[in-house]
Amino acid sequence: MKSLQIKSTLIILTTLIIGMGIGFEIGEIIVRGHFDEMNEFRQPRGFVTVFEDIIKPDSLQKPLINSILLKYHEKMEKISKERYE
Repeated sequence: MKSLQIKSTLIILTTLIIGMGIGFEIGEIIVRGHFDEMNEFRQPRGFVTVFEDIIKPDSLQKPLINSILLKYHEKMEKISKERYE
């Protein structure tokens, strides 16, 4: 009887530990992905790409939109650098 309880307890604890390990790894992958997205957004190309996906300019509007977005990216960079100095 005790042997059966010990085996059941070990199986449950092993399953719990494996589940925690899998959950930790998946959580780490998700967090790392969010940080990668944030870092990409801080780059001029990533910034422009994000807003182009939202605005969806046609081929005639795209050059003008790009120049405007790059100006705003520069302003955001300047504000960000001033904030952390």
